Order: sequence, then C-alpha cells, then structure tokens
Amino acid sequence: MRPLRVTLVATIAVFAAMAIAGPNTIRLTSFPNAEVADGRSQIAVTAQVFSDGRAAVDGTQVVFETDLGSFRENVISTSGGVARAILVTGGVPGTAHVKARALGGESSATVCEVEFVKTREELSAARETIEAMSNGSLLYANDVKVLEGSAPDKGVTIRYRDLEIHADIVQINLNEFTLKAKKATVRRGRRTVLYDSFSYDLTNRKGYGLTTYPATRPDSLMAYPGGVAFVESNIEGDATVAQPRMRFGMVEIGHDRDVPLTTPLTEDPFEMVDISGSPSTVGSRKAVIYARREIQFHRADIFVNNARVLKFPLFVVNLNSNSNSPLVTDELVSVNDNQIALNYPHYLSLKPGMTSLLRFRTGERYGESLTANRGAFLDYELSWSKGDEVQGGFTFGGVGRSDWVASLRQYWRMNRDTSMSLQMDSPSAKSLLGSASLTHNLGSYNLAMNASQSQTFSGQPIVDGVKANLNSSYYGVSLDRNPNKIPHLPMRFTYGLTANDAQSSGFTLDKNNHISGTETIHRSGAGFASRLFTDALRLDHSTTLTGSFGATKLFGPDAYRRVSLTGSLSLNRRIGRTTTALVTYNYLNDGLSDRFMGTHSVGLVGNMVSGNTNLRLGFNKGLGVDRLSLSGEASYRFSTLWRVSYSTYFNQYRNDSFADFYYILGYRIGWREVGLTWSRRTQRPGIELMNVNF
Repeated sequence: MRPLRVTLVATIAVFAAMAIAGPNTIRLTSFPNAEVADGRSQIAVTAQVFSDGRAAVDGTQVVFETDLGSFRENVISTSGGVARAILVTGGVPGTAHVKARALGGESSATVCEVEFVKTREELSAARETIEAMSNGSLLYANDVKVLEGSAPDKGVTIRYRDLEIHADIVQINLNEFTLKAKKATVRRGRRTVLYDSFSYDLTNRKGYGLTTYPATRPDSLMAYPGGVAFVESNIEGDATVAQPRMRFGMVEIGHDRDVPLTTPLTEDPFEMVDISGSPSTVGSRKAVIYARREIQFHRADIFVNNARVLKFPLFVVNLNSNSNSPLVTDELVSVNDNQIALNYPHYLSLKPGMTSLLRFRTGERYGESLTANRGAFLDYELSWSKGDEVQGGFTFGGVGRSDWVASLRQYWRMNRDTSMSLQMDSPSAKSLLGSASLTHNLGSYNLAMNASQSQTFSGQPIVDGVKANLNSSYYGVSLDRNPNKIPHLPMRFTYGLTANDAQSSGFTLDKNNHISGTETIHRSGAGFASRLFTDALRLDHSTTLTGSFGATKLFGPDAYRRVSLTGSLSLNRRIGRTTTALVTYNYLNDGLSDRFMGTHSVGLVGNMVSGNTNLRLGFNKGLGVDRLSLSGEASYRFSTLWRVSYSTYFNQYRNDSFADFYYILGYRIGWREVGLTWSRRTQRPGIELMNVNF
C-alpha cells in the first residue's frame, strides 16, 4: 500500500506541469455578508474576472443571479476586470446563493452565499465579536467548528456584549452559535450568578443553567380571613407562612432573571462535543471570533493528528470557506486543476485592534468546475477593529501587477440604534465603485438610506474603436414601520414612505451577444411601499413554508408608471432521514430587472446522503427568458479508500452557454484525498488534492 501512496503523491508533480489555459474564472465576494430580509437592505456583490490569470478585457459582460432577493442590475460590464452589482434583500430569511458568470468565451459560474436574517437583532449578533482567553488552552476543531477552552480555577474568560464568563471549561459551537460552560461565573450587566453548568444561545440570548436559587416549598394552602396563603410547619408544628430557601436545580435563563424550570427537557442542554479525535486543531491562549466570518488566533499552533506542524504569530480561520476539509492547513496549500495552490500570509504588524500582512496566493479555484486561476498575486491587507463598534479593512490586491485592485470596507455602529457601512473599489484606477448604507431605529419606525455609484474613467470599447464611459447610480431613502403582527394569522405587515433616484448606463447586445451600443435608463420618484411577511409555516413535521409579498408605488415624471411587485416563496422539506429539498419561487415585476431575468423564476436545491452514496442537485430557471442554471453531483464510495464521482454543470443566458462535466476517481490518504479527474472541456486528465468529506 505504501508504494501506491508514494506513486500517487509523485504523480501530482508530473501533472502540475500539464496545466493549460482555462476558461474565464471569477472571484466573487460580498459586503456585508449578512443583511435583514426586509426587502430594502442592500449587499454589494463584486466579481473579479480573470482570463488566463490576468484581468479580463474591459467590457466583458457578467450576469448576476440569485435565488433569494433581486439585483438592481443583472448584467454588468467589467472595468479593470471588476464588475459590481447591488443585491437587494427579499422578504424571506435564509441563505441566498448568488451566482456570477462572464458571457463570451468559456466561463464557469462562481457561487457565493449571503445570509438574510429575520430581524435586526439577529443581524447585530452576526456582526459582533466574541473574545476568548484562557490561562490554560484554547483549541479550535475545524471539522466540527467548535472552540474549546479549559483552565482550572475559572481560568477561561469569554466576553460577548454585556456577557462576561469565567469558567473551568467553555465550548462555543460556531455552527449553532451557542455557548456551554462548566463551573462558570456569569456576569450580565449588574447580575452575577454561579452556575455548575451553563448553556446559552448567543443569538436569542436565552438558555439553561444548573444553579442555586431561592424558592418556597409549602406544605399546604391555608385559608385565613381575607385570603389564602402557602404555609409550612415550624419546629413546634404550628403553621407559618412559607419562607424562601435556597434550592439547587435547573433554571431557564431570560433577559432579566432566571426562572425555575417546570417542564422537563427531552435532551441534555449541557452536553459538550468531544473534540479529542479531531484530525486538525488550532491551539492558542487568545482568540477573537467575528461571527459568521472568521476567527483570529494570537500566537497560534497548528496541530495535525495532535502533532504541531506550524506556528504563526496570528492565524485566521475563514468560517465562510468553501472547503469542507477538516484540515486547517488546506487553506494554505493544496492542488487544483494540476496546479499547486498557495494562500500564505506573512504578518507585518500585530497591534491591538490593527493587523497588516502580505499574502501570496496562486492556483485558487473559484468556479463550480475544477478550473483554477493561473495568476500569482501578492496582496497587502490592513484590517482594524474596535470591539463591536468598528470593523474595517483596506486591501491592495495584485502588488506589482497592472491589473491591481484597491478596496476599502468599513462598518460603524455609532450607537445601539444607528449603524453605517461603506465599500469602495478601484480596479487599476480605471473606475470607482462605491456603496453605502445607514440605518437608524426610531422606535416603532426604521429609517434607512442606501446609495451606490459606479463610474468608469478610461472608457470601454463599443464598436469601431469608439469608447464610452459608463456610470450607474442609486440613491434612496425609506421610512418604514417595524413589522406588525397580524392578529390570529402567522403573518407580519409593514408599510412606509420611500423615495429614490436611479440611473443605469450599459451596453446593448445583439442576438449574438456582441456589443452594439449603449443605453441609459433613468428613474426617480417618491411614494409608498408595503410588504407582507409570513412566519415559518409548518405544513407537517417535515415541511415548512415561508413567503413574502411587496408592492411599491412611486410618483414623478420619471417614475415607473405601474406598481412594482415582488414576491417570494420558500418550501423546505426533509424526506426521510437522508434527503432534504429546498424549492424557491420568485416573482419580480419592476419594469427593469424582469426584462433580463424573467418575471417568474423557480429554483431547487436538493441533497441526499445515504450510506456510501451522496447526491446533490441545483437548478434555477427564469421563465420567459433564456436563462438556466443547472448543477449536479453524484458520489459513491465503494471502499474505505476509494470512491468515484461525476459532476455536471450547465449555464445559459440568451445565446451564451457553458457546459462541462468531469469524473473523479479518488483515493484516500489519511484525511486527504487525491483525485484523478477527467474533464469534457479539456479532454485530458488532471489531479486534485481534496478532502474526504466530498
């Protein structure tokens, strides 16, 4: 068996020399990565398009799609290799699968996920930080996304919002965003309570604890003139009013006080995850968790199979990584599409609240297919933070390259009612892309202001050598009533005032998707907006349905003459113990985006895991337009070491389409898997270094 493993590893080096030019690849990012599903909040989605490792030519058309929410513009032209679209959240909470693909030539699609949360309280929790310190050890298990701290004499400290915990053992589950502790002193505001065991939901701020609490144990209920009283017998046998005494038991932890639990629980809320068998861990004494984003470890040790293999002054684990590998080292080095893939950070400075580094990356895989980006990049990254109030960063991507991109991200929480976010990008100084949003809570009402602007400077080619500078802008303000519960119905309703000014200029395409000219659309107006939301409706024990419907009417000489209508339905069903299916339906009639993506669209995401068989299916179709996205994967493991899989992808927009399928024969080496691949597009074999959780 050992000679076989040596042969497989050696083959990687051979195939690495066979890398050839691939199709366009797209690096897709979003800011912020979570917003409220209120039908008005915006998320900037940026696509960086590469052709053979360099920025795609200016004017490359990029199509943006989503199964939740909608884009203000769906077809955007690149400038300096970058195209940016604004995603407006829908009314259905959940995970939006955002897809981008470049038209013309061969281009696979790239998908990123953004979260639509139900309330601003959930959004606030998603943007906050958790500080963890230990006099003993902090260990993060990458396979289960659990951070565990242990130290005697309450040597583990956790700080989150107004919560401060000192305990012997603490576990934070980042999949569920829950915290569990043993022998804990918990301080919340002015209250301090000692718990033998503690379990807490960090999002809902509720949980359970084992502690002592005052309670009465009356012997009987006795009537007396004017009323009744709980009484107990004293030493002499006389009845007296029952007095509170300290008892030990389980309590339900609320916002203001703990309440003795009267209903038994079906599961143990204090059971912790066993991470002793985790294949790869990160050890440290201090860590900062940025919810749903990343974990920063100070003076980190990287362990594989309990053996230390690397040491960093600062190490970052990306919680949104597309990799399912249990090994944190796979973020640093791998093999994609016959190419060595590297993502190595070199830290320049480490200060409280500020970090700077140089990052070398190459061979990254972005798209749905196996194609890797052949370019090599050196990036300068500067990030800063001040607790939960300020988070930001500046990146200069591609130092020394002509297709560099400068990016700025900033989030401020000015006070408990007001927050603001800002994003700016400039690719090679050829254009400037910016967006900003501000929200302010006015009690029963919420004020929101959104703005976005993109402007090209260098000019983009149209026809016969003619160039044009394109620009798009949106400025809007809304004042909405906070969602009200409709009596006796599982629905909420909101209404308000809105005003906006939008302008979009872009290329027009002929029937062969060739640029034929430019077109500018301008709309502005003020009016009313309303939206209806449903709660998660449980149709049966395995099926839930969520929906929303919105209507907006603007008035003005440049306003859309009709009522703009949007609607969404999401049906989530579990079929047996092995299969889940998510069916979505979106309706859009705004006189603009529906021309590109269709008034109606349907989608399906399905997964089945049964024994050694794994099936995945993704489907999205715009009705009334030539738009289709289809992906499917099938995998079967026929031994503990070997598996075979097949994947297919098809994307179509108008007359432009991309299709690819490939086979993988995988062989397991420890926690990794070496895959021998065959692609229909390249008609040649390849090598992938993967993980075993495919």
